[in-house]
Amino acid sequence: MPPDTSELQPPPEESFPSLRVGKSRLRNFTLGRVRASLPLQVCMCVAFVCYGALVFLAISKRLEFATAAVVVLMSLASWSFLFWWFPVLERTQKHLAGTPERAWIPRALEIFATLCVAVVHVLMLVIVVMQAGEPVR
Repeated sequence: MPPDTSELQPPPEESFPSLRVGKSRLRNFTLGRVRASLPLQVCMCVAFVCYGALVFLAISKRLEFATAAVVVLMSLASWSFLFWWFPVLERTQKHLAGTPERAWIPRALEIFATLCVAVVHVLMLVIVVMQAGEPVR
C-alpha cells in the first residue's frame, strides 16, 4: 500500500501573511508608528540637531571628518533598520491578531527596534556634546 500523503499537503496560502506590502499602506503604518512613539520623535529631533552639529564640529576641526561621517552613517543605518523592520512588525501584528496569548510579541519587537534607534542617538548626542566642549585643535 502506498503511504498516506494527506498529512504532507501544505496549508492554504491565506494562512500565511503576505510578503508584499503596498507602499501607501506601509508608509501610513510607518508614519503612524513614528507619530505614536515619543521616543522616536525625540530621536528624530536629536538626529537633525546632531547632523548640523557634526558638520560644524568637522568644519571647526574639533572632530575628524571620518569620525563624523561614521557617526552619521550609524544614525542613518539605525533609521534604515527601523523602517525595514516596520513591514515585518505589521505582518507579525496581523498574523498574531487572533492569538491573545501572543499579543506581547509585536510589542516586544517594536520596543527592541525603538531601543536600538534610541541607543544610537543617545551615543551620537554624547559624542556631539563632549566634542563641542573640546578646544579647537
